[in-house]
Formats: sequence, structure tokens, C-alpha cells
Amino acid sequence: MEEIFNVSVVSHYTVDKLLLLRKFVGDIYSGSLCIPVDCAQRSVEIEPGGIKIRLCVWSLPSNYNFSDNKVSYKLSHGIIILFDLSNMVSFEHIPVLHNNIKRCGVVNNTVLLVGNRCYHSQPVVTQRQIKNLCSSLNLRYYEICIDDNYGIDTLFNNVCHEITKHAASNKNKNKNYHEKYKHKHSVNHSEKNNRRCVIM
Repeated sequence: MEEIFNVSVVSHYTVDKLLLLRKFVGDIYSGSLCIPVDCAQRSVEIEPGGIKIRLCVWSLPSNYNFSDNKVSYKLSHGIIILFDLSNMVSFEHIPVLHNNIKRCGVVNNTVLLVGNRCYHSQPVVTQRQIKNLCSSLNLRYYEICIDDNYGIDTLFNNVCHEITKHAASNKNKNKNYHEKYKHKHSVNHSEKNNRRCVIM
């Protein structure tokens, strides 16, 4: 049985997120450009272990209010912040998107920064700017070229790896927390029984 991962893509309104969805499913995307939220999905098999995942990639609207995307952020296993290297406005908008994600209380999700390089346009965002931003926001960075279908499969395979790794880490943290709580509760209960014995 396939496990389902939901991944949301957000960006400045000048970035074409739906083109990424089309490339993700091999240019056979049949969604409508008119509706504000759209989804493309396909099965992804990741190594090691050959884990099969049904990856659902959602394009969230760029011109909606923060509250409109809040539920989508919380339901996502991963979030991709997409920008164009030839579009400085889309790059400068990243902190706003990142802040919106944090305002939702999204701390247990995988958040990645993805830059799209257009070969027919000169990049205006430098690698130093990207590195500094990733360092300040604590984001992992991937670079793709949607026009040439470069790096897209690698990106989504890595997204699945990041989500599974993040989920395993959270599971271990929760397990350790419950074991610590159980031990503390057991010690407190034992101390209370000892006090009762002394009083009697």
C-alpha cells in the first residue's frame, strides 16, 4: 500500500508553479489554469528499501490572504518555496512566504527552497545571496530548470527522503518524550507511596 505525502508549492505570483506540476507528471497534466488551487500526483519509489509513495503536489494560490493558505500549510508534509533566478522580486518575497509558514506553527514539516534557472534569461540572483538567505532562514536549497526538465525528478525524490527522515526523527523524539514522561510519572508515583507509608 502506498503512503501518501502532500507537498505544497508556494511562490510570488510572478512565478509559474503550474509549469512545475506539469513537468512533475511528464507534461500530461490536465488541470485547469483557472482554479486557484491545483494538484498533480504520481507514484514515487525511493531507495533504500524501495518505499512506494503517492506524492501529491499542490500549487497554492499566490494572491490569497495568509489565512486562506493556513490549512493547506498545516496539512502538508512538505513545503516548497519556489523562485526564479532571473526574477529578483520572487527572491525578495521568500522571507514573506517563510514567515507565513512559521505563523501557521508549521514546525514538523519539511520546508525547502527551490530556484528555477531559465536558460533563456540571465540570472540576477547570485549564489552568495541564496547561500546567505538559506543560512538565515535555515533552509535547504535545490536548483532546477523547469524548461529543460532538469533536476525535477531528483528534487521530488529528495523531497520524499527529507519527509521520511523528518518523520522518523519526530517519531524518535516523541518516543523518547513518552518514555521520559512515563519514567518520571513512575518515580513520582513511587515517592507518593513511600510518603504514605511514612505517614501511616
